[in-house]
Amino acid sequence: MPNKVLVAIDGSHCAFQALDVAIREAALRSAFLEILHVVDYGFLKHHQRPTELPSIRAQHVEVSRVLLEKAAKHARDAHVEHSVQLIDEMA
Repeated sequence: MPNKVLVAIDGSHCAFQALDVAIREAALRSAFLEILHVVDYGFLKHHQRPTELPSIRAQHVEVSRVLLEKAAKHARDAHVEHSVQLIDEMA
């Protein structure tokens, strides 16, 4: 039996359904839950103003932190031991 469960979230409805399943699995197996979010900067290849990048990055990182905190609260409410990880390629 695994002692860790990993779930990646992106803020979509499907991702939160996956989070629910991951929380249930972690609780059933007394496993540690790792919640992961990757900041997606794919849209930047079409961005015309590089001077705006620091501001755009800060906005995306803040939205990501809020998303992870919401997921962490969901895990805490279920009494599941967990961690959150934010992957930010521009950091």
